[in-house]
Amino acid sequence: MSPFGPLSAVASHPIHLPTALSTDRLDRYWATSGPLRYWYGTALVTDPILAALQTFADQHNIIPTFLSLFGDNRLNTTENRAASHIWFRNNNRRNEWFPQVAEFCAQIHQSQAYDTVIQIGIGGSELGPRAAYHAIKRWAIKNGQVHMKAKFIANLDSDDARLIVSKVDLRRTLIIVVSKSGGTLETTENLTLVSDLAIEQGIDPAQFRKQLIVVTTQGSKLDLSDQFGHSFYLDEGIGGRFSVTSAVGALVLGLCFGAEPVSAFLDGACDIDALSQDPNILNNIPLLSALLGVWDRTILGFPTRAVIPYCEGLRFLPAHLQQLECESCGKQVTSEGLPIDYSTSPMVFGHTGTQAQHSFFQNLHQGTDTIPVEFVGVLRGQLDDTVQPDLVASWVGQISALALGRHHDDSRKHCPGNRPSTLIILETLTPHSLGSLVAYYENRTIFQGLLWGINPFDQEGVELGKLLYQQVRAGESGFPADLFSRIIG
Repeated sequence: MSPFGPLSAVASHPIHLPTALSTDRLDRYWATSGPLRYWYGTALVTDPILAALQTFADQHNIIPTFLSLFGDNRLNTTENRAASHIWFRNNNRRNEWFPQVAEFCAQIHQSQAYDTVIQIGIGGSELGPRAAYHAIKRWAIKNGQVHMKAKFIANLDSDDARLIVSKVDLRRTLIIVVSKSGGTLETTENLTLVSDLAIEQGIDPAQFRKQLIVVTTQGSKLDLSDQFGHSFYLDEGIGGRFSVTSAVGALVLGLCFGAEPVSAFLDGACDIDALSQDPNILNNIPLLSALLGVWDRTILGFPTRAVIPYCEGLRFLPAHLQQLECESCGKQVTSEGLPIDYSTSPMVFGHTGTQAQHSFFQNLHQGTDTIPVEFVGVLRGQLDDTVQPDLVASWVGQISALALGRHHDDSRKHCPGNRPSTLIILETLTPHSLGSLVAYYENRTIFQGLLWGINPFDQEGVELGKLLYQQVRAGESGFPADLFSRIIG
């Protein structure tokens, strides 16, 4: 029997947003965690449904399991290791690694020898740090706290690295190489290419090695002190998609903006971690949002979810969340390896408003699938610190259009409405509020995994792709033997 049977029972009394929206609903369906305000008045839920979701979370011991993340747990059952990213950004454990990052960044700034940092990594080694860098950059410009600029190389396509290197002076550039295992194909190949390009520019190889910084685990294939100028180490329990609040993100952010904003970024994440421990879902927006996500996907059957930030600084957030949610919760067996008979992670996509309104929003309003949307609104600009009424009106207008629709006798102009959305509001985007937003999405993802009974900390599908690459190159994949040679000639 599906564990979601009790929730399916309350789904027999659906809500119709065009008739249900009222001043009372507008006033009551709010929740707050730290700097984040969450409105879910246009979610397809009622008070009885919220009560059922609360009972479901309580019966499945979600909060006690989440609390184990603050210690030496073994929640990653597939790999028999802890999930330790929350533990290591906590103030007590942070003292084990962050002072070294801060000291190194200060020394680099004092030397004034470098103006650029290139981070080489892929997946969580690039998506989270890139999103955070661009989210903080305008704030740092406004506050005069830009020390260096950052570039990111991820793609195995060599054009990516060549174009970026062509635009910088490698003599004044630090290279951060990020790979927990030390064997990530894209990372090692791009490191080799950038090193070769440095030689082509006439840089002495011994000098260039001093400009290389590695972030990895102790004992990995990249734990080679004679090949790098400096090394920073990760705990093996910090998964890539959860690593932006570790040295993976802190180092590049610290080099670009200084240690103080990074400390505020980590504090913002810790604030949400603390608030995520509340068992009352109406006071715990990561848990409430996770439950609404389970409701949309597993009970109502919506296969896709969109995240639309109305803030240019957050333009790389959807890509980060795509990996975070899909890699964590795109599973078809429980954490014990048992097959499941219900839907887990939706496919996640998004883009910034208002550009998205002129792109795929036609599908959101009139397409054949209902796609829940999470709007992320930032009230004040980072550069001028003023409220932008036109921007706010844009996201409120889209929420209204999705929920209410439009009746029209011409079916081509008819919009059905009753399409769910939620809204996250930040007063302004600062390092602290960004940390809170990142932790909100991380904790939401973990809660969803726990609610679905899956392990949100492994990624065996990703590992299979890596293995098959090696077999294809060796001609041992079991795929039609000559396909690879036919393609490349």
